[in-house]
Amino acid sequence: MKKFCPKCGAPIKSGTFCTSCAEPQIEFKAVKIKLCPSNRVFQKGKWTKFSDLRKLSEKLVKDNVKEDAVLIEGLETFENLLSKPGLKRDIMFKVQTKEYEFELPVHVEVTYSPYIGKIGGTYYEGILQLRNARAGVKEYVKKYIEKNASRKVFVNKIVDVKDSVDYYFLAKKHMIPLGLKIIRNFGGVIDSNSQVFSRNSMTSKDIFRVNVLVTVPLFSEKDVVVVEEKPIMVTRLNKIISGINLMTGKKSTFKMTSDNVNVIKPLKKVKVQVITIVPQIEVIDPETYQNVPIKNTLNLELNLGQNLNCVRYNSVLYLVN
Repeated sequence: MKKFCPKCGAPIKSGTFCTSCAEPQIEFKAVKIKLCPSNRVFQKGKWTKFSDLRKLSEKLVKDNVKEDAVLIEGLETFENLLSKPGLKRDIMFKVQTKEYEFELPVHVEVTYSPYIGKIGGTYYEGILQLRNARAGVKEYVKKYIEKNASRKVFVNKIVDVKDSVDYYFLAKKHMIPLGLKIIRNFGGVIDSNSQVFSRNSMTSKDIFRVNVLVTVPLFSEKDVVVVEEKPIMVTRLNKIISGINLMTGKKSTFKMTSDNVNVIKPLKKVKVQVITIVPQIEVIDPETYQNVPIKNTLNLELNLGQNLNCVRYNSVLYLVN
């Protein structure tokens, strides 16, 4: 008895449909993964990082579909997938081969990896040691950590004692970039060293913790410091400190080093009152109460009786902003 294809009526020798009407037989492996909100995926017995859900989906298709296939829709179509720990479901990927479009089932579980389980615990890979840390520097670091939480910048412990703060970082790779940013904004010097704290029993390799020391200057912008016997009013903090030489009125620069970062201190500012403008600017010396000349003007328009900020260096008063 002859058999016919129920779709087109063509004669067939075996099976239910003819070769033209038969469903494509695409070979693929069963896919089962775990996802962590820290952008990690557990597959084939280990946790690995991934950059985004689209690229992860493309890799899953490449690894598990035996034919050349292109991903149409994958994990990226499910909104806030990584923010749903405890979720377990089968997600159907839409995949296109040269001739057919089909669905690839992927079993997904959203959970926490061992890495994210370390957040809030005692684990750390390094310590950023911040010295001469005035309030503005501490606030900068605080905001940086909060802003970059999505980039996995986590601190498990903070030890704050006056002007010294130690930040215990979960991942050591974030410390030097932050240290360099601190220096670009506040000046200073950075140093680092590493020490063995454990050994990987699987690979027999040493595991290191890193200490990064960031020391910022003892002065801020608009302070006056003495460098090479010159009073410099600081105008910009960076790797190279910029300022104005109060003796000459010209621009000046200098570099912070480990030798001078704790030595160069700001001169004390004092309030003075202008009592004479012509033929020269004179003020009342707050120590001697005598009339003394001001050696610089900073091109400011001054009035009699005006109160000014000055610093004293080598018994001479210099006007500052």
